[in-house]
Amino acid sequence: MHFIAHAFLAGGILIATFAGCQDGEMTRRSSGDILQTKEDSMAYAIGANINRQFQSQGISINAQMIADGYNQTMEGAGMTVEEVFGINGRVQQIFGERQGTPFSAEDPAPPLFDTLAFSLGCDLARQMQEFDIELGPPSLLAGAIAGIGAPESKLTEEQINAQMGAFQQMFIAKRQEKMNADMAKNAESGKAFLAEKAAEEGVYSTESGLLYEILRDADGPKPPSPTTKVRVHYEGRLTNGDVFDSSYERGEPTEFPLNRVIAGWTEGLQLMPVGSKFRFYIPAALGYGERGSPPKIGPNATLIFDVELLEIK
Repeated sequence: MHFIAHAFLAGGILIATFAGCQDGEMTRRSSGDILQTKEDSMAYAIGANINRQFQSQGISINAQMIADGYNQTMEGAGMTVEEVFGINGRVQQIFGERQGTPFSAEDPAPPLFDTLAFSLGCDLARQMQEFDIELGPPSLLAGAIAGIGAPESKLTEEQINAQMGAFQQMFIAKRQEKMNADMAKNAESGKAFLAEKAAEEGVYSTESGLLYEILRDADGPKPPSPTTKVRVHYEGRLTNGDVFDSSYERGEPTEFPLNRVIAGWTEGLQLMPVGSKFRFYIPAALGYGERGSPPKIGPNATLIFDVELLEIK
């Protein structure tokens, strides 16, 4: 089930809802007051397409939960990104266990799918806010209730597919516009941040541009090569202090070969003796580059890592 099982892995609800859409002539049925603008029609089409994805797996959609998630997120509440990803992970597990078998009246979907509907509304609203796109919540709800092909549907299937195509084009253009702006902003602020850090006492630099501080020194051995496997504790932050990853929060160290991580780590950890703790300031070129690592690490982001080298495996 492409939409539900893989929506967030594919980059969010918006990208996933385009699956299966075909081009079509855009002529509107008599639609009353619900579809007054192109944004209303797009919102209706998105709701109807979500309905289609649920129905394809025998799931009766709770359309109101989608609308509630959308509205609450627009008002500053709703689910967090982490909660949305958590719901998606649980849904993927269920579909993996079912091996493609749809639900039915005799084998109904669990209540978790109402929560999924709410999370989809939250995710949609968050992306609309991020890319400055306005959709009509009443139209989204109406589309999710009616679905595709029902007598009460305000748009034909061809019209819905055409609206989805138009929305896809607008969304991609908005996303690229924001990415370009973020890339330039992050590159400039990162350069200034690293220059300021490089001038501080106790901060060392390498030829690659990696900066580091020794928070706690030790006299243990250093990893001998980029293929060495190590065991570490770490915390990763953005330059504004936001933590995006932490083995401390998970309550256990992590292990990996040095050639399986970002270049800043591959280089930096080879400078560390076992038992030491370093702070690395990693330029984007040695981190996640222009692509970043959504949703927490933007394009051209400079990263800060506190790392303890616990063991060489």
